[in-house]
Amino acid sequence: MTQALNIRALDVTGQLEKHVRVPQEASVADLVDALVDELALPTNDVNGDRIVYHLRSEKSGAQLSPADTAADVLEQDETVRLMPEIVPGSGR
Repeated sequence: MTQALNIRALDVTGQLEKHVRVPQEASVADLVDALVDELALPTNDVNGDRIVYHLRSEKSGAQLSPADTAADVLEQDETVRLMPEIVPGSGR
């Protein structure tokens, strides 16, 4: 049976929050994609430019590498925050 971690995910404002279970072997990149969907975060800004999200540990303050797995960088019941980055020129 796959081990899972319980984490608390927040948007950049802290107003959107979800408690989720994630497989320990999930990559941070896959986790970001799933959390963006789960929190229903926008993927484009008002100008149509793409928004890319990064995951930050609230405990350490570190931005997590997309290549790491949840087991590598997260602890049980940890809080993470999705940090947006607008990619200029990627829109219309």
